[in-house]
Amino acid sequence: MKDGRTRRVPQERGERRDSFLATHAVFILYASGPHAGSEIALEREQIRLGRGTGVDVLVDDASVSHEHAALELTPTGYRIRDLGSTNGIRLNGAKVTAAELKHGDRVVLGSVEFCYVVEARKSTPPTHFVREG
Repeated sequence: MKDGRTRRVPQERGERRDSFLATHAVFILYASGPHAGSEIALEREQIRLGRGTGVDVLVDDASVSHEHAALELTPTGYRIRDLGSTNGIRLNGAKVTAAELKHGDRVVLGSVEFCYVVEARKSTPPTHFVREG
């Protein structure tokens, strides 16, 4: 708008929240249950896990709440946060309500165990920017 009151705010090109995903491939690996060995790629800023409709990752187990946990992207990887589940979250054996995840961490939702895996990408995918004006 050219009304004299609106101004364009410059954006920092190197400070995007998804820059971690540009340099790392991240996934969770089912470590137990009928899907043991299956991988789920993490490629969004927030991913909700549970057994209800509308979650991003369906974990079909009665010990998992309908909306059990959320994985949230940070500048250094993902953090996990309990969404008020009945059986809670265990991270490497300790009960947590929220925690930063590191490569190799074991996460248990109800009775289903996952392993958090981070791998450096061989090359950074190209980034395209929209020109202004």
